Amino acid sequence: MPSGSKTWRFKYHLDGKREKVTIGANPAFTIKQARDRHEELRALVERGQSPAKAKRVLSAEQKVADARRLSFRTFAQR
Repeated sequence: MPSGSKTWRFKYHLDGKREKVTIGANPAFTIKQARDRHEELRALVERGQSPAKAKRVLSAEQKVADARRLSFRTFAQR
């Protein structure tokens, strides 16, 4: 990355388009973890699904779940 950080990425072609998805930061993800995640993402591509789109959907679902966990009391205290 331009900032100097090192990340694991998976680049792939799907429907004639080149896409990429970031797996994680280098110290946080070991090479074994990155390889295992790469195999999972590769399986998605083989089924014709976009790993980048799946990651965006998962992130959006996580944000909704976090917002639902926020109680009125916690909101009021903020």
